[in-house]
Amino acid sequence: MVVDVAGTWPQLATVEQQPLLSVSRPKSQVDFHGQYSLSNSTSWNGGDPKGQGRQAGAAITYTAPLFQIRGLYDEIRNPANGTLGGSYSDDGNGAYAHSCEYTAMFSLFLGQFKIQGGYQAIRTSGMSATLAGLPTTLDHEWGGVTWQATPTAALIAAAYHVNGNNGAGNATDLFDRRFVQSVEAHAARHASRNGAEQQDGELRPEREQRRHDCVDR
Repeated sequence: MVVDVAGTWPQLATVEQQPLLSVSRPKSQVDFHGQYSLSNSTSWNGGDPKGQGRQAGAAITYTAPLFQIRGLYDEIRNPANGTLGGSYSDDGNGAYAHSCEYTAMFSLFLGQFKIQGGYQAIRTSGMSATLAGLPTTLDHEWGGVTWQATPTAALIAAAYHVNGNNGAGNATDLFDRRFVQSVEAHAARHASRNGAEQQDGELRPEREQRRHDCVDR
């Protein structure tokens, strides 16, 4: 499992490789990233339901030889009124589209094994009269273990859990994946596609898939 800050938290996409602040010591490093986007409107709160709401993102990461921890804040505001929430009617996605997210993740490096976990709280404001079964808050937890058996072969096992309020229920998913990488096979696939765009194989979920990647260094 590889964290994809640019694809999963788009508000950090342009700054992930350019930290606003980086402090390095002989065996550790702290990085901070941040970004704020306006609504592309003459009104602070937008006023255009089909436009772009204000967006913000921040991340702080501490990296050491044996572990890495990361905290994230991410928000996308409703372009109609600037709130952290929206309607589920008229094809709206409610909390899944407009909300703020608080996320904490870690990786522990133990030789051939890597243990990863995370927790995320999704919160809204101003959402009222929401039908039962449609959440205004969600909590996610996930964890996984990667065994790097050889430089080109790995086995991944993970578990995900989500719980929504307002009668939205909860769900648990178990996941396992065998990953084998071959330089020769990659070259053969690339040649056979006649220069077509090559995918890198990383997990790149969109916002609606709710942040299931774990932190990596």
